[in-house]
Amino acid sequence: DALGYFGGLRVPATFLAGSSLAAIFTLKHKASNLASNKEESDLSSIEKRVLKFYHLMSVSAFALSLNTIATCTVAYTAVIHGRFDPFAETAYLFMKREFLYEFTMVRWSFLSSVFCFLGMLASRLLIEFELLKPTGDVKSSRPDVARLVVFSIGALVT
Repeated sequence: DALGYFGGLRVPATFLAGSSLAAIFTLKHKASNLASNKEESDLSSIEKRVLKFYHLMSVSAFALSLNTIATCTVAYTAVIHGRFDPFAETAYLFMKREFLYEFTMVRWSFLSSVFCFLGMLASRLLIEFELLKPTGDVKSSRPDVARLVVFSIGALVT
């Protein structure tokens, strides 16, 4: 069971790491616009905050996914090495008794990277579809669509 747990989480963590790494280098034009000190930037203040949040979440998801991959690999090797008592009532009790740090760290890092990835996804949707751009029309549906995007991704978290 321990081999399956640690070996099984490496694959989705690798996919998350790859997607997050690719996301770090996207939106270069908007990020360079954010880095410039021009007052005539075409980004509103909320768009600048969301863009910063996007990059923070993509770097965090990448780092946490790498941590998951490394910890899974180390724990997998430790399980194969076999210097532990293999008998326990349940697999959960076995993991908590013999591999408490690895079990806790892998669970925390993987779930945190998934949540960071979902936050990154929501902010990317808001930026790419320009849902935060102010419009002169009071009856515009952009704020409603932006709320729908954020609440839908938030519902995935819960």
